[in-house]
Amino acid sequence: MKSNIQANAKRITLFAAVLVAVLIFTGGANAQSTFQGTFTLNHSARWGKTVLGAGDYIVRVNDTDGSAPLVAEITYAKSGKRAAIESCVDADTFKANGEKSALLIGHRGGQPVIHSFRVAELGETFIFDRTLASRQGAEEAMTPDDVPVYAVKR
Repeated sequence: MKSNIQANAKRITLFAAVLVAVLIFTGGANAQSTFQGTFTLNHSARWGKTVLGAGDYIVRVNDTDGSAPLVAEITYAKSGKRAAIESCVDADTFKANGEKSALLIGHRGGQPVIHSFRVAELGETFIFDRTLASRQGAEEAMTPDDVPVYAVKR
């Protein structure tokens, strides 16, 4: 009798461990990025709380299925190390009539600041600094400081 209880306990433990592993694996598989692209900064620019230096980067916009704020993960292209994670405060939908994906840059205190990320492939502009984005929208659509973002084919 004691042997049957121990055998059942082992089976239940094994089943629970397999179930947890499956849930973890499928949860990670669903956390795919909606968009991935590369960009090069020729000069440093602030994105949220982070100042990105001149160099090559990869940006991923993560699909959060609407349950959490959309985020942009920025990594260094050479090392793959995370440079920043920034939360989107708003988004605008647009028709990509020849528009290209780009980081939209304004200036605050003479320093370049990335205020929005236009993703032509998704028809969305993700806004990270509402104040600068609205000021920029009132001026011209694209400034010479804006940085093109090139989609990565997967």
